[in-house]
Amino acid sequence: MMPDIFYNEEKYTDDRLLNIFASNFEDIILKYDVKKLDSVDLVFLPILQGDHFYVLCFHLKTGKIELIDNSAAEQEFKDRYKGLPNTLRRVLVLYLKEALKPTPAIEELGTSEIERKEMDWRTENNGVDCGVFTMRHMETYKGEKTPWVTGFVKENEANVSDKRPNKEKYMENLEKIIPDRLSAFIGKD
Repeated sequence: MMPDIFYNEEKYTDDRLLNIFASNFEDIILKYDVKKLDSVDLVFLPILQGDHFYVLCFHLKTGKIELIDNSAAEQEFKDRYKGLPNTLRRVLVLYLKEALKPTPAIEELGTSEIERKEMDWRTENNGVDCGVFTMRHMETYKGEKTPWVTGFVKENEANVSDKRPNKEKYMENLEKIIPDRLSAFIGKD
């Protein structure tokens, strides 16, 4: 995850952002024993923005960028994501230009439009499971050349018990919900 410094990018130069990003990114490369970065097809950057998780998927071979977000909220891209995806793209491209031999795909990453991926399982009523969706998206997405099987169903096809009220109402009612759920599971008041 990226630190909050990306919200206040005017306080940080590209060099400072690049140093922070490179340190975190290289830790991940070492952890997963990636021998050759130029053999990687997809790079996923999970993002926590406010209280919502989503992921950016960078196609290093084609220069395409996809934003994968389970929320069906209809909002202008710039209003919803507040420039964070573009800042992360800029810093990743700076990193790749230093770490790899420049390629047309890396150049393309710098200018390509970030596309918000369409998915049948986007949710309107679920404001609490975005982290689970994000992890599953990174686990199962292999690019557009293969069918994407996540195991998710459309929200209106899910069991009624799987649907959650909106997050604010859910949080307000926790004092009542928790004892009721405990009672249901363990049979005690």
